[in-house]
Amino acid sequence: MSPETLRAVTTALREADGELSASEVAALVGASRVTARRYLEHLADQGLADRGVRYGTGGGRPEVSYSWR
Repeated sequence: MSPETLRAVTTALREADGELSASEVAALVGASRVTARRYLEHLADQGLADRGVRYGTGGGRPEVSYSWR
């Protein structure tokens, strides 16, 4: 893991007013959604972030959301 990317993802999540999806974090830090999700999952596995589920109004798949603990 890149310390710079981890710092950017951590900062984005800590400064958010609520939950963020991997796509939202990716847009904030200038990374791909897959990269953002990898770092978010790392933070969740370390107990630093919480995972949630966000259901859309138009059906389809629920989206995993993350928030700082």
